Amino acid sequence: MTATAVCADTAAPLFLFAGRGFLSCDLEELRGALIELNRWEHLPPSFNRADWEKALTIPPLAMQRESVRLFYHPNGAPCPPWQSVYTDEAALMGRTHHDAMEWYREAGMEPCLSSEPADHAGLLLSFYGRLLMDETTDEQLEEFRAQHLTWLREFCQTMQAETRLDFYRLLGELTRSLL
Repeated sequence: MTATAVCADTAAPLFLFAGRGFLSCDLEELRGALIELNRWEHLPPSFNRADWEKALTIPPLAMQRESVRLFYHPNGAPCPPWQSVYTDEAALMGRTHHDAMEWYREAGMEPCLSSEPADHAGLLLSFYGRLLMDETTDEQLEEFRAQHLTWLREFCQTMQAETRLDFYRLLGELTRSLL
């Protein structure tokens, strides 16, 4: 089995789950994603399903408010989820957006909305999970990782420090461990 195949068996579903965690604050969708994730045979022992289930037992409005507060608040979100915010350009829909779009288009994928920044944490993590599942070459995986995932360590560290919910603390831990 190649290194890529081993990664696909263990990491791909975790990257997909993390991506969904950043893209949605809908508790039913996230619970469904957790059920889907638990169907994979090779989850690491450190992935504690009970912790995640408990983190998803909050009121829906609390989850929505925390998502907006952390990521999208118009008065200044502490953790904007776009790579461009963490780069020299600091402009949405800039170079990192276009670079990510090139990757997506080469794979025959594209975000649903043309106004959706392609360098969103959830999209990047989900796409990387798909690359792992498609048995992309190690060189391509490393290239995408270097171009689009390194900023997530800082982002997740900030999110873990700022969040009021266990879900986002766990999501930050998971994402950082994957990187």
